[in-house]
Amino acid sequence: MGSIIPFNIAPDGRLVRNGCAETFGETWPPSSRSARACVKTPQFGELDPVGGVLVAPRLFKPTELRDKRATYSEPETVTALFAHILSRSGLLLISRKRRRSAVVGGAILVMFLVARLSAAVPEHRIVGAVPGEPWRIALSGTVSLELAWIPPGTFTMGSPASQPGRRADEGPQTVVKITKGFWLGKTVVTVAQWKEVMGIGLRDQLTRRINDDTPYVLNGRKQPLRELMKWSRDADPATYLANESDALPMYFVSWNDAVAFSEKLTERERLTHDLPVGFAYMLPTEAQWEYACRAGTTDATYVGPTDAYALDKIAWYDANSANEYVGRAIGPTKSGPRDVARKQPNAWGLYDMYGNVWQWCHDWYGPYPGGVAADPRGPDDGTARVNRGGSFGSGPYAERSACRGANPPEEASAYRGFRIALCSTSPAQIVSESAPAR
Repeated sequence: MGSIIPFNIAPDGRLVRNGCAETFGETWPPSSRSARACVKTPQFGELDPVGGVLVAPRLFKPTELRDKRATYSEPETVTALFAHILSRSGLLLISRKRRRSAVVGGAILVMFLVARLSAAVPEHRIVGAVPGEPWRIALSGTVSLELAWIPPGTFTMGSPASQPGRRADEGPQTVVKITKGFWLGKTVVTVAQWKEVMGIGLRDQLTRRINDDTPYVLNGRKQPLRELMKWSRDADPATYLANESDALPMYFVSWNDAVAFSEKLTERERLTHDLPVGFAYMLPTEAQWEYACRAGTTDATYVGPTDAYALDKIAWYDANSANEYVGRAIGPTKSGPRDVARKQPNAWGLYDMYGNVWQWCHDWYGPYPGGVAADPRGPDDGTARVNRGGSFGSGPYAERSACRGANPPEEASAYRGFRIALCSTSPAQIVSESAPAR
């Protein structure tokens, strides 16, 4: 037998093989009319380049699918096996009998698929990513982006008045219902990940921001970003940079830059058919961020109070960010961002939720509603966007689950980065078990 070939199942019942559709028809130019018809929509089918097996689009109806993935195995002797669809029955038929081995291989394929796909797939099943399981995006042969599954649930957003370091904007505490599960980056987006998606590195990104002449409303007046940040066009960008390694959080990114990254990643994944309509990469809402950060806990951090012993295990902040720091240093702490995932994650596998770099969220900054809210998204407009988590330069009270930051969406500094979420944009909910209320 040949190798097992995996296929993803799209919500409309199509079988899709990741990343290979563009070779469809090039590896094996079809000669029959029925085969040519399938090749007209190569993004919906797949060709096995070893055995020459053509799998047509719309092989099964969505209501006839049971499992989240399908595979088939075929003999290496199969040289030309054409497939097409009966629109009503949804069965796989063999268009030609080329050899006895082809018939046997086709029969094995049909039996295997029918056995695997005998129950209904949820209407909004996302290709590849499965609710309840982590998701990994292969950005290149060496760079990937991993996301953890965050189940739906209920939590109390904000902090009690008795919590040390509490700020006034952390109340009134609000009971928030997260009605849809989602995926969230296990780490903030790194320099390597940014380069793969956006096509430029950290130094070029900073150079763009320095040379941007757009007059933004910053600190109450219109001015280019470089005036607010006190950058000089004549200076070497390295003057303002800390280290530049690929494992660092991507910094010097504005809220607008983070949104551009999310949109470009979404477009890229849709083109490869890894992301169907109804899902998108985006910044998490402030409520999603705090819910994921807490991971079911209710204290100041996910390991307890904000004492030095607790924070040293989970965060790079002003008291420890210079420890064993090597390379270019910036700011009063004489340090800089640190490689991601070097501290202890929370119960849902998320690293650097505190410290290292502040993380942009979707929301405009504004007061909490109080009471009970379902999937809040903040005010409709404003002048500053929320960022969360603290940084290598902030004090211990900034490294709390409830602490909020707010900055103009055009601002880009060495202290801010972002992590992405993968969310349904459809009113229909992703079906999965809920986390317990906290």
